Amino acid sequence: MIPTLMASIALAIAGAAALTEPAGAETPDFPGRAVTFVVPGPVGGITDALCRLVADRLRQSLGHPVVVDNRPGAVGSIGAVVVAAAQPTGHTLLCTPDAPIVLSPLVNKRLPYGPDGFEPVISLAITYSILAVRRDFPANSIAELIAYAKANPNRLNYASGGSGSGSHIATLRFARAADIGMVNIPYAGSAPSLRALLAGEVDLLIDSLSVLLPAYRGGLARILAVGAPARLAEMPEVPTLAEAGFADMEFVNWYGIFAPKRTPMAVVVRLNRAVNDTLALPEVRAAIGAMALRSVGGTPQDFRESIAQDRRRRGQATGAAIAPR
Repeated sequence: MIPTLMASIALAIAGAAALTEPAGAETPDFPGRAVTFVVPGPVGGITDALCRLVADRLRQSLGHPVVVDNRPGAVGSIGAVVVAAAQPTGHTLLCTPDAPIVLSPLVNKRLPYGPDGFEPVISLAITYSILAVRRDFPANSIAELIAYAKANPNRLNYASGGSGSGSHIATLRFARAADIGMVNIPYAGSAPSLRALLAGEVDLLIDSLSVLLPAYRGGLARILAVGAPARLAEMPEVPTLAEAGFADMEFVNWYGIFAPKRTPMAVVVRLNRAVNDTLALPEVRAAIGAMALRSVGGTPQDFRESIAQDRRRRGQATGAAIAPR
């Protein structure tokens, strides 16, 4: 871990005290006050929009405000550290994509929290990643992309949301499967990665449908394949990576809510029911769909089991992607 990241995480741990109650505080009548969603991403991103949507409606179920505190940085690990260090009362929660929970512990063994350092509350939504190129890139299919990369060794570059991010690992997986070399240009998240693609600073970006769909619909980027089990309703003309010859190359991304470890199960269940009620609202389901996400819901145990499956799958894929050739 680089020194600046260590310093940022140390500051996050120190700052967590501002969001917590004194040690040993009890919450027999949860929630007794406002609840905070720590969002490990910038204002205006998809994670932020999803978490604010849920937070705004959740007040009706909980009877108290739910405020959003954005803590971007270190592929989501800064925000995760804040919640991991919070008192386990249920008043400080992590509303997050999968990266800080699954990917970061896989690629960084020095994180101050472990892969099981949180109590899963609920799965909010899923989406799939898609492979996009700048609109003037000289390839119109995966086959042509691979041919270009092999004819121009290490000239093809791609944006990622930072080293160890979901977009980074997904692109490494694809490059290894295609046996091509590409240069990683890391950015601080999906939004600047997308801006780089649209500006022609990079050739390629693998990121979620929700991030890339507006650019595709606006003709600002081209999609060569989708990392989904079947073609997507939003772009039925675009083939899957499996159709392009890459079996088992699916990129599933999820978003969920977590409480600090040792949060009482009664509190976790209370939160789970309240969020399930929120996700069932027609206007919430419609808004999530408009973000190119699929709402999920379910029990804490459902979420725990899906995370375990994802961790096994990503562990194998990540190990293969980052292993020396």
